[in-house]
Amino acid sequence: MVHDGRTIRVQVQGENLLQVRGSSWRLESFDFQHPAGEVINHSGFAMGVHLVHRNAQGQTAIVAVLLQPGEENAFIERVWTYIPLDAGDMVRMPLDWIDLSTLLPKDQRYYQFFGSLTQPPCTEGVLWMVLKQPVTLSAEQLRLFAQMFPANARPVQALNGRIVRDAQ
Repeated sequence: MVHDGRTIRVQVQGENLLQVRGSSWRLESFDFQHPAGEVINHSGFAMGVHLVHRNAQGQTAIVAVLLQPGEENAFIERVWTYIPLDAGDMVRMPLDWIDLSTLLPKDQRYYQFFGSLTQPPCTEGVLWMVLKQPVTLSAEQLRLFAQMFPANARPVQALNGRIVRDAQ
């Protein structure tokens, strides 16, 4: 896990695979945004987690998990246990410390579109899958991240003719 000055990014080991659009995508990392850079029906969210995947052709697919204040989130709590506090710091988590499936909502329907990366150079052609059902995190979990990163999300971008598909 690294504090890169912009967010907390967790590099992932293993074969965490996603099958979508006839391709296999391997999870490389995940990172956090406050507030979320995604909106649904003009409503924003307190935070977002971006699960960054790549396929054999080097293309990028991102699964966005939206977070709202509510119950404590066991996945977030385990990650926050090792959170690096200063820019440039890296912390190693024990193997098998976190189970990504515990982050995902029960209802995994999503919106799908092609967009861009959220940080420079904001490369286009990224397959986005934004899960419709948010998960919760406690006010204390949100406060900790917000203290470190008061506003680290890219502003919401206009659709610019993008087609957003309702997917399952």
